[in-house]
Amino acid sequence: MRKSIVLTTTIFMFLALLSCEEKGEIAIDDQSVFDFFFVDTVRLDISTIHVDSIITQGTPSLLLGAYENELLGSITTRSFFQFSLGTGLEVDSEDTFDSLGLIIYPYTSTYGTGADQRIEIYRIEDDYEPEEDFFYQFDHLDFNPTPVGSFILEAEEDEDDSVFVRLSQSLGEEIFQMALDGDDVLDSDFDFREYLGGFVMVTVDENAEFINTIPFDETNVKLNMYYRIPIDDDIDEQIYTFPIGAVNNQFTEVQIEETNSVLNQIINQGELESSETGGISFIQGSTSLVTKISIPNIENIEAAFETFTINNATLEVRLIDGSFDKDTPLPSQLSLYYLSKFENIDQVLVTPPEGRLVNGELFLDDELGLDTFYEFNVGAFLEDMIQTKTLDDESLYLALPLGLASSNIQTLAIDASRFETKLKIYISKYND
Repeated sequence: MRKSIVLTTTIFMFLALLSCEEKGEIAIDDQSVFDFFFVDTVRLDISTIHVDSIITQGTPSLLLGAYENELLGSITTRSFFQFSLGTGLEVDSEDTFDSLGLIIYPYTSTYGTGADQRIEIYRIEDDYEPEEDFFYQFDHLDFNPTPVGSFILEAEEDEDDSVFVRLSQSLGEEIFQMALDGDDVLDSDFDFREYLGGFVMVTVDENAEFINTIPFDETNVKLNMYYRIPIDDDIDEQIYTFPIGAVNNQFTEVQIEETNSVLNQIINQGELESSETGGISFIQGSTSLVTKISIPNIENIEAAFETFTINNATLEVRLIDGSFDKDTPLPSQLSLYYLSKFENIDQVLVTPPEGRLVNGELFLDDELGLDTFYEFNVGAFLEDMIQTKTLDDESLYLALPLGLASSNIQTLAIDASRFETKLKIYISKYND
């Protein structure tokens, strides 16, 4: 009987410290080898952090357009990219120039909705070299203020159509004349890229409300030179394609529009508790917002149980109702990183440490949209935190999956309230 009283007292102390409400206890009997307990209202400290540096160079796609999130504010993206020389343009004196054109093929996805946007293309004047090893989301290159081309970015582009952008006639004629003259600029890829500089695509519509992702590869983005060669009494139309060369020849700049937006507050302070953002935490691609989750009272498990095992633990992350729809979709998975305060989250998002990453599955309520959440198995994380005595130094970081964080603008609004985003722990206590 005394054993039962002591055990019950210990459990209630544990539950009081670890949670705000006891949701369940499964005990076998006083004679069993193990007692089993279940808690699903563990206190979590949730905040939004800004990752200083996200590499946007060399991603699979260009980000193009502007988008306003009702919760965070407006952002605008600019796509900088270069072309290579390829095998080289070879022409004869009798050949004649026709035009220089940029070809863009179908967009892979659209984030947001709204009217069509006008996009202008400018020629980069800066050296196409990052200040550090890579281009990041805040990097910028100066460009000539006179556009060399423009087109309309349609909100609902037919996936079978391509966009043809006729570029500056004088630029095309200049390159063609270099080929006729055997100019040294066309002797090497390095010299050609130094001369051309590259291009940047910029939306010029103030009320733009969507961002497109455009695959950046030699199938979907091309720079074509069109010219004619005489053959007997006829004219043969010719096309020379300047290839993109490598995916590293592009990066995306992300600009934040409102100085008083929630997004700017997070960036300026580095971290904002969910209590300061209306009980919401955020994840956003390219602006590098990540949700941080700490478990401040997890060490109380040790205080309650001398010998125990965590059989399983799951983290359920729920989304704010109405924060997503077909125009603002959810990724099928999210990534959860288990890190100490000494590890650099910037680097982790590029190269996750072994054994410190678990992907969560999306459970989508298609019918009502009221119970949509991601579920993560974090039992191994908690067990390791306890065994290595790093309870006060460890946190969980929730982010878009590797690859999406720097090539997408997907935005998630997480319900940070205690009963919505919660940790469930299943514990076995060994009876002496």
